[in-house]
Amino acid sequence: MKLLKATLSGKNENLVKLTLKRRITNSASSFLSPPHWDHLKKAAADSIKGLVSVIHSIVLQQNAELSLQKKLKRLENRLDKELKSISPPQNTSPDHQPSSNNAKIDSLKKMVEEEKAKYLTSICVSRAMTLNNLHTCLPNVFHALVAFSNVCVQAHDNIIMPHEAATGC
Repeated sequence: MKLLKATLSGKNENLVKLTLKRRITNSASSFLSPPHWDHLKKAAADSIKGLVSVIHSIVLQQNAELSLQKKLKRLENRLDKELKSISPPQNTSPDHQPSSNNAKIDSLKKMVEEEKAKYLTSICVSRAMTLNNLHTCLPNVFHALVAFSNVCVQAHDNIIMPHEAATGC
């Protein structure tokens, strides 16, 4: 702009400034409302909201998986404790009869196996859910963001190019 001012004088300088101001104003107004701007902005926002929703559902599923894992771990620790407590059958009093201990241990083993099955099923569900949801959601997000960014680049170019052509920069 300084180079332009140095080469111009008086009326010509005011004319160039006015022309530049009009071009920048026209470009800025076209930047603020290019065709499909609102549609692309809404599509990008909706796809991002969809991604957030998918991530939230994945987090909830993983939390359920984690609680099953903790429950399984507690049951396994309890079973180990019971097995260690009856390993040396030294106490043969009526309170510590082997048959009642065996029933208790069998019951704990059954509970551990049931919880392990639930946990393994939960792992499979989490993996499938993560892969499927991200596989379907991410392409939509990227497509919407690319379309939106292309419009932004075009608007930017519409603002910068007339200014560069007029100033020679």
